[in-house]
Amino acid sequence: MARTRMPAPFRQEHGGSAVEFALIVPILLGLIFGILEYAWFFNQQISATQGARAAARAYVLHHEDPAFDLLAVADAGSPTVDITSAAASQAGCPEGATISVVIAGPNDPLLGLFPLPAEIKAKGAMQCEA
Repeated sequence: MARTRMPAPFRQEHGGSAVEFALIVPILLGLIFGILEYAWFFNQQISATQGARAAARAYVLHHEDPAFDLLAVADAGSPTVDITSAAASQAGCPEGATISVVIAGPNDPLLGLFPLPAEIKAKGAMQCEA
């Protein structure tokens, strides 16, 4: 049985797959890390919004209590963000008024490879009732 030789162009393509792999891997890793980083950022944003809503609800119910701490409530309501500031839109809670609570805290990036805002901000609102 005679051996057949492959044409010259096919013999010179050893390692072509490795080169293609080396070209594609950085793009795929960037895509995967970008998805993870932005997912973490959106998770923090949702958590801060939840904390702002909890703080607004607590403010409407407990604004007259001298021991009420708006910042502590906002921080407890947003577990993935360290809340550093919280402010209500007005003092007191007249019936029918809508109280807005704005909270903010530093963005804690997962990897730090992509440009994201340095601060997470969120706003929650609740209507005062009698």
